[in-house]
Amino acid sequence: MSNKLAIEGGIPIRLTNKLALAKPFIGEEEIEAVLNVLRSGILTNATGSGPKVAELEKKYARYNGVKHAVACCNGTAALHVALTALGIKPRDEVITTSFSFIASSNAVLFLGAIPVFADIDPLTYTINPDEIETKITKKTKAIIPVHLFGCPAEMDQIKEIANKHDLYIIEDIAQAHGARYKGKMVGNFGDIGCYSFYATKNIHAGGEGGLIVTNNEEVANRCKMMVAQGQSEKYEHDLFGFNYRMMEMSAAIALAQFNRLEYFNKKRKWNAKLLDEILQSLRGINEPYKPEYADHVYHLYAAKIPEDSNWARDKVVAALNAEGIGAANIYSIPIYNQPLYRKINDPKICWAANICVYPDYSKIRLPITEKICQQLLLLPIHPSLTEKDIEDIGNALRKIFSST
Repeated sequence: MSNKLAIEGGIPIRLTNKLALAKPFIGEEEIEAVLNVLRSGILTNATGSGPKVAELEKKYARYNGVKHAVACCNGTAALHVALTALGIKPRDEVITTSFSFIASSNAVLFLGAIPVFADIDPLTYTINPDEIETKITKKTKAIIPVHLFGCPAEMDQIKEIANKHDLYIIEDIAQAHGARYKGKMVGNFGDIGCYSFYATKNIHAGGEGGLIVTNNEEVANRCKMMVAQGQSEKYEHDLFGFNYRMMEMSAAIALAQFNRLEYFNKKRKWNAKLLDEILQSLRGINEPYKPEYADHVYHLYAAKIPEDSNWARDKVVAALNAEGIGAANIYSIPIYNQPLYRKINDPKICWAANICVYPDYSKIRLPITEKICQQLLLLPIHPSLTEKDIEDIGNALRKIFSST
């Protein structure tokens, strides 16, 4: 193995077949599931309750340990419906994290409500409960904790705060299929939990998909109607709703994936263990922290470049990609610094500015969030990785961090 870095003209660790950062698993079961739906002729249902969708809802409710599940077209739609079903209205405030995919806060904007950003825990990168407390006002109506990268947020404290101030909790579980907090499945701690079945999640639905879980029958019924244009019965519209139905093919793929979820998560944990061992042997890069309370399912493996490292995060990402190892930075801009949020009171940028005056997000400073945004990088963790793939990741990292 040449010691000269590929980014400097050396020979890459992987000359061909660059290792993908993320890779959706598609097997014969998924292909056959789609074909069976096509053969059946039932591609969707006007009220959102086709046979495959209904089966997915039933199985996920049982798996999650809740009474109700409602499938929809994607995770963003799940958040939108959840907030609507709970009665969040214009100018209400919803506390969440700015270190997440932008959907976590944009769903709040859909309703003309106000995202309020709290800082994160420096180890788990999930929302810091102590920071939530400082953001509560008379306008606060809900909290959206995000179980980030597969690691549950600190839900006991968050529930205590929500109960104290009579706030709703909407758990963003998009990245945490099968994760547990103190032995209990995430999605059981709030009023509603919202899943995503995007192509690179722990399980997918063929590209896009979402699902809402709750123990509240009234809320579940409202969600069920809202994903299908507010219908209680076919062509009987009781509520204002949306066209957020899940297709039968999506549900069929998700069901095939669901049968392998525990295996996929077990494989992700094993890959994480191997990567942890590699990173622990190196100086200048740290493995992800795993809190004692968490059953982490490693949707993403977020390594950290500490301040005393000789390498900057972006240079490590570039060097890894040059070696043929798919790597990327993650959420390098806090949501409040995104162009949308810096110009949010322009109605041409955000329609909700017509009904709500938003804070000047450009003045927000969340020091932990801003620091972590510049330190994390993603390494491949998906279940399709072989031991040879992990070995190549290790060789690339050793090559990079021994070059300084």
